[in-house]
Amino acid sequence: MVENDLNDLIATIDKINYNFNSRAKFLIMFQKNFTDDELKHAFATLWSYYYIYNVVIVTNTTNFVTWYPYKRKSKCGTVINLVTNVKSPFDGKIPKKFNNCPVNVTWTALGFAVKSPFEKNDPGYSIRYLNTIGEKLNLEVVYLTKNIDYIALAIKTGNWTDLIQHMKQYKIDIAPVFENLGGTYKEVEWVKPFYQAGQYFVLPPRKIIRNTWKIYTFPPEIWLTLILSLVIMSIFWTKIAKVSLETAFFFIFELIIQCGVTKVPRKILARICFIIFLLGVCNLNWLYQTKLSSELTQPRYEPKIENIADLMKSDKKLCYFGFYDKVLKLFGAEIYQNLAGRRLQKSEFLEAKTSVLYDFVEDLSYGTILGETDFMFFKNPEILEILYQDNVTNQLNSTNIKSFFQFHILAITNRVRKGFPLLELFDEWTFRIVESGLQFRWIQDSYNIPKLLIPDQRNDRLVALKLEHVLSIFIIYGVGMSAAFLVFVLEILYARK
Repeated sequence: MVENDLNDLIATIDKINYNFNSRAKFLIMFQKNFTDDELKHAFATLWSYYYIYNVVIVTNTTNFVTWYPYKRKSKCGTVINLVTNVKSPFDGKIPKKFNNCPVNVTWTALGFAVKSPFEKNDPGYSIRYLNTIGEKLNLEVVYLTKNIDYIALAIKTGNWTDLIQHMKQYKIDIAPVFENLGGTYKEVEWVKPFYQAGQYFVLPPRKIIRNTWKIYTFPPEIWLTLILSLVIMSIFWTKIAKVSLETAFFFIFELIIQCGVTKVPRKILARICFIIFLLGVCNLNWLYQTKLSSELTQPRYEPKIENIADLMKSDKKLCYFGFYDKVLKLFGAEIYQNLAGRRLQKSEFLEAKTSVLYDFVEDLSYGTILGETDFMFFKNPEILEILYQDNVTNQLNSTNIKSFFQFHILAITNRVRKGFPLLELFDEWTFRIVESGLQFRWIQDSYNIPKLLIPDQRNDRLVALKLEHVLSIFIIYGVGMSAAFLVFVLEILYARK
């Protein structure tokens, strides 16, 4: 870069506006001669505002001047010590150890990932990750005490703008966050995620449906068959028993309702037909009683929801954070509008993941979105209903199997200010931590709270009989007694003397 002076250089960088790699090698030539103090001011300006550290300035067309921000004499970039005409001026700017140089970290409560960095025993697994890297690189990780609740603001607005402005204003180096892997902002960069959690649609255990007020009825096909048999058998009985159609119809009706038959037919053919029809009526009665008993004694459950199609057909409500809308829109307008339309209003007032978990267990009337680590919050997560995706091919035997519907991946990671000099070292140590599996140990240790027990609606516990269990029986009995009383009154009023 060839510039007239420092002001022109800063103006050029401002025009680029974060669209450059500040960790690149910068060879700068000023057209005017600079004194040592002016050179120090140039290096300090580039370092303070833009984190540009790997700079070599050409002076008098012959001298190459640079500096090393992490040398002991430079005191972590606070003192500029000029070095002239070294053999490799661009090398050695980032050492392996940093002599307790500080990195500023803003933080806010983030579930079990960030509890409190000042809690020595259990600060949260994301804090343990930062502390471990700080220890390995000999850094002083400074956790700020005045922070904004950038997680709540991100949930409310659906973006990280407030956090980015906060990091720019106070020159903050690192902020623990969670984010999907596709999010990009020019003002900040990502450290590679040290844990990725799959996100799933989760429904509570199916509840028992007790429609005790609803009396079991046969389907229309059986009722049609019963009516046809009544008509056909009545006509047939007039032929073989030599009686009128009215008498035959009344006689067949008595058999169907199993009333006492005062006159049994004498002819063999009539008796055979009588016995066969009576067995059919008894079989139909036994079938009805069996179905009715099953309806009264065996619990029925809500329809099983296995995939997105079942969820869209159901009337199940949902409760989830608003930032998931971006992901749901990727599945198409039909799915998004269907699921977003059943989202509960209280979703807008959720402030933390734990509030979702507590409310979910307490209510158990809606579905929600949970990550893999969230299942560790429960004592019995196996009873939850998790949506599946079908037709997943097993590469070993080429068979279709069912697998959980992982509709989204949430990355547990850290944002760093644009140009953060140690980003590559952080990525390197993140890879080592992931390969060692330490993050899983930290996550398990962080979930050291009393776990919630999800009430199981599907067990066979003995319960005391109440009126609701036998209400249908009383309804049937009442209808029968009312009909008998009505017949009795009619007989008194219209009986022949």
